[in-house]
Amino acid sequence: MKTDDIIEERLGQNDAIEQIGKLLGNGSRLLRKALARDLCDRFNFYDEQGRRQTGGCLKALRALEAKGIIFLAPKNERLWQAVCPPQGVPRRADMILDLRLVLVKTVQEKKIWNELIIREHPLGLGWAVGRMVRYLVQSEHGILGAVGFGPSALELADRERWIGWNREQKRAHLQRVIGMNRFLIRPCVQCRNLASRVLSLANSRIQVDFEKTHHFRPWVLETFVDLSHYEGTCYQAANWVCIGKTRGRGRQDRFNRAEKTVKAVYVYVLEPQFRNLMGLERDAGDVAVKLDEDADIVNWAQKEFGGALLGDKRLAGRLVKIAEGKGAKPGLSYSQTEECNWAATMGFYRFVEHPDVEAVNMQSILEPHRQRTIRRMKSCRTVLCIQDTTDLDYSANRSCEGLGVIGKNQTATESRGLRLHSTMAADAAGVPLGILRGHCYAPALKPEHSGKDSRYISIEDKDTHRWIEAQADIAEVASQLPGVRVVSIADREGDFYEHFSFHQGTSRTELLIRAKNNRAVNDQQKMFEAVAQTPVRGQMRIHVASRSKRPKQGKRATRAARNRRDTDVVVRYMPVTMCPPKRGLSSGKPPVEVWLIHVHEPNPPPNSADPVNWYLLSTMPVNSLEDATQCVRWYCLRWRIEDWHRVLKSACRVEDIRLKTSERLKREIAIDMVVAWRIMLMSLLGREVPELPAEILFTKIEIETLYSYAKKKGLKAPENLGETVALIGRLGGYLGRRNDPPPGHLSLCKGHHTLRILCEGILLATQVEANNNESYV
Repeated sequence: MKTDDIIEERLGQNDAIEQIGKLLGNGSRLLRKALARDLCDRFNFYDEQGRRQTGGCLKALRALEAKGIIFLAPKNERLWQAVCPPQGVPRRADMILDLRLVLVKTVQEKKIWNELIIREHPLGLGWAVGRMVRYLVQSEHGILGAVGFGPSALELADRERWIGWNREQKRAHLQRVIGMNRFLIRPCVQCRNLASRVLSLANSRIQVDFEKTHHFRPWVLETFVDLSHYEGTCYQAANWVCIGKTRGRGRQDRFNRAEKTVKAVYVYVLEPQFRNLMGLERDAGDVAVKLDEDADIVNWAQKEFGGALLGDKRLAGRLVKIAEGKGAKPGLSYSQTEECNWAATMGFYRFVEHPDVEAVNMQSILEPHRQRTIRRMKSCRTVLCIQDTTDLDYSANRSCEGLGVIGKNQTATESRGLRLHSTMAADAAGVPLGILRGHCYAPALKPEHSGKDSRYISIEDKDTHRWIEAQADIAEVASQLPGVRVVSIADREGDFYEHFSFHQGTSRTELLIRAKNNRAVNDQQKMFEAVAQTPVRGQMRIHVASRSKRPKQGKRATRAARNRRDTDVVVRYMPVTMCPPKRGLSSGKPPVEVWLIHVHEPNPPPNSADPVNWYLLSTMPVNSLEDATQCVRWYCLRWRIEDWHRVLKSACRVEDIRLKTSERLKREIAIDMVVAWRIMLMSLLGREVPELPAEILFTKIEIETLYSYAKKKGLKAPENLGETVALIGRLGGYLGRRNDPPPGHLSLCKGHHTLRILCEGILLATQVEANNNESYV
């Protein structure tokens, strides 16, 4: 091998490229020959006479530059002295005089841009390749920063998922995605909102300037945010969207070493119709979808479970088939669902008993549905994320391993089972958009820290930390929803200081929690008494959901039954400062400012054991009666997740599952969680948007069967979704009297099961008639 080839091969290795990058980016005054001499000394590039092989090293450097691996800035493209700092920069961006972006064109502007990046950007100049557009951030105060655009990343898994293109489409259109590879606000500039203002200016100019320079328009911008140093707040303020994270590889990681930090991936759409221009399908990628457009009765399982990353594509296909079967006949064992089809039943058991618990688990099964839910959330202006916990009792499944203790009865007998903490997303009208998260675990009756003072136990070691974990997940989802207001709703169990303190650190969502603790507002008074003494701000009418009676179970107190009713309540509100505990690990943390809303029923029904008397804590400002009533209406929708629990247990009968380990239980529970959501969706869409066509939820044969049933019973033929749902409710036992509420989830589930049997009977009769006609011919 020639000496020049040996030098080029050595300098092309990762460690050598890294050293070259450091030499180019550390601001030292190295010309090309000086760089070559330095590399000869570092890598022992000497000939037989002991002379440096500078010529071969320069040739290798030029070859690496031609391949796009490094960028050698010519010696005349640096100032070789610091750029003058700006003078008199105000504290706010709106007060800056003549803030503008200057497109870098002249040699002098290139020198200034390079000098700024080399001296003041933490990554230095780096290795710039391909088509580039650069700006200087100018003002009457001086140069405030610099912005640079260049080629996008070659491979980025979360970006490919977000766009939804295949390899051929990516090869054809990758140039339309450009990256913001350098963004600098000079360290000497301290100006609020300047970064987001500069980003907005760049977003509005880059298409035109890029087209003038390179003769085509980009459609999407991308950039990366190192979360170990930055939060990406300025990008969020400029309407960039976080679509995922990198894997720590970088553009030049040819050997898959993943030695760089993991960064958040942000994108900004310049051309709203870019997917159409790329020739993608209408539903491709991670775009917003409306719930009424997404309710596909035929392909629902493929949409909610398709593409699950389970380590094997065959497992993903099996998951879709299982979901289709359980959705058609919820509550039955899988052998009954498949009508004793041996192959299908064994396929189901091979799926739930799969040995790889890392690949096939509740999170991986729910992930496609979660991503679909996020897409539905993007189509809403306000999304309610409702958290709650329920216990799943598997005491009758005595052979199951891995269960926890969920409580004791009055005879001190332990109840074995699992605890499920879930987050349901719903729109402002309460129609469920999907299940964002499900965390199922086996609780211990006496945790390891039992007997210790709870104030000195880390919140991460407490069972209540599940609320914070769910809140962190909601905040992460909210970062992907620009322009969408996300409100997290919880019951009294979520009322603890650390929950509010964590929210204060994220500020991407709002909290609405029913208060449990009557905290002190001053030395003489507590907040419940204080708000009750404030004047009534107004009245409103709310709906109170029904509730079944619950006997005393261990530490859980007895609960009286409650009938559904509409009632008039009075509303009061006041600001409250929530202080941290005086003792314990949380003492010394900053206080949290919230608003307290008091909802009181002054005239409850006679013999009412549970009149309405709510205290709601809101991080949203409550400056008017309209603000307060909006919070109350949103909290009333918290019962949606209680209804979902009832459907999950009564219609899907998850507590009747009989499997040998808790991990296997969790896999089937994950599928039933989505099936239960589908059942709820059918009933609530019929109530909230009854004018929709029935075809969005029901097949042609189902609608024709209902027409025949209505004609036989002398009933009005259904003309829309609301009437169709009511008729299905009659098949499930719903009477439909004048004062009856709309059909419930369970009656609809039973009615739909009856409808499926009728449809099968009609199909069989049609087949028999066709066979007889063929025999006659």
